[in-house]
Amino acid sequence: MPAAQLELDARAMDRPLLDGSAGHLQLLLSLMKAGDWRHAVLMLDWMQAVLGVQAANDIAISTAMLAHLNRLLEPCYKALYPKGPLGGNVMHKPPYNLGPKGFSPGFSDDSKNPGISPDALTPRGPELEPLGYKLLEHAGVYVYRDPEVLVMLLRVLKHELLFYGGMVPPEWLQQQQQQQTNADKVLQVCKVLAEVGLPALSVNQANRALAYELWEVLELLPFHDRAEVYRQGLAACSACPPAAAAGQMAVKAFKKVKARLALPDKADKGRKDVVRANANLLSKVSHATPLQVADQVLWQAASFPNAVEPLAEVLKLPNPLTMDVLTYTALFWWGRLGRSKMKEDGANEEDWVSGVADLVGIACCNSKHNFKLHTLLPYLFDELRGGDTPAVLLLRSIIRKMTGVDGVRGFRTQRSGFRLSG
Repeated sequence: MPAAQLELDARAMDRPLLDGSAGHLQLLLSLMKAGDWRHAVLMLDWMQAVLGVQAANDIAISTAMLAHLNRLLEPCYKALYPKGPLGGNVMHKPPYNLGPKGFSPGFSDDSKNPGISPDALTPRGPELEPLGYKLLEHAGVYVYRDPEVLVMLLRVLKHELLFYGGMVPPEWLQQQQQQQTNADKVLQVCKVLAEVGLPALSVNQANRALAYELWEVLELLPFHDRAEVYRQGLAACSACPPAAAAGQMAVKAFKKVKARLALPDKADKGRKDVVRANANLLSKVSHATPLQVADQVLWQAASFPNAVEPLAEVLKLPNPLTMDVLTYTALFWWGRLGRSKMKEDGANEEDWVSGVADLVGIACCNSKHNFKLHTLLPYLFDELRGGDTPAVLLLRSIIRKMTGVDGVRGFRTQRSGFRLSG
């Protein structure tokens, strides 16, 4: 199936819901044009709280807001790119060395950067003003209408986390040094990523570069903060009509790919071409809407265990953001309340458990940007210490799929619980 047949462009769903000739909108636009942003923000708050409408839905209002956001972001952005976007980011050069190598995101553990004292790391640009965060709160998903502002925002947020949020990479720290984290700034940035970044990404059709820009900000956060961003981002996407429409279109496109997912035998020479073609399609669908696609992937694995292997085969090309979201979604599915993990006999696991475990096990070694084992394993050990002995199934599947060695057969919760008690 050609990629052109996938309907992923949700911009047609971005329809004006407000009457642009209304008096309150005209007054708001006049305040913005006059530069009276203090009263403009008060009116935006009033419209949101009393009328229950998002003024940024109006094109003229969002254009004025994004133009002012551009002016607020420009000082820090010019400090990061003194020679313009084509001149490169100063953070990609010594002594910081945060530049991506090829398509690998952000900094890596094998950085050649020597330990740098945090005291010597002065911010490269000014902090984003509170007015900027307030405008982002009201602009929401409609920031997507100006891709230049969206990219500037993500790059400035990365700078905010590094220098004002205290999210210093470990390789920058010298021995016996601890980083000071600004929890309020981290929370502020996380809210923007959840309510602006992820919804705006979903409306930008298959924009791989934008997904990497967003991931470079998210990877600075610990996993528990990223998980909260994903949870809030999914809720924000569901509440916004353009982002919700983009999610539904991505789910429909994923089902089209899944319906045609019939892989030849492993001995067939054309298998690699078929896998690559389907992997490219799935990758294109997941770039803009990783949250919705990840949920569908886990739902398919839980509902149809026989489809796990071909589905995992095509999970080779998604970007690191999609794989991180898949890790979060797998943990969410594993910890879902109200679903039994063991059958009534107490000796065999439910089909959905084996399906999710097998998908995680295969994806841990199949994908270029695989599941995060350093995130999964601590969770599994915590579950085991808490008495959730069926978590052994997930650990056993990861080991079996990655090493090819099958573990202990005939799993019983009573026996494993006895062995883990000491």
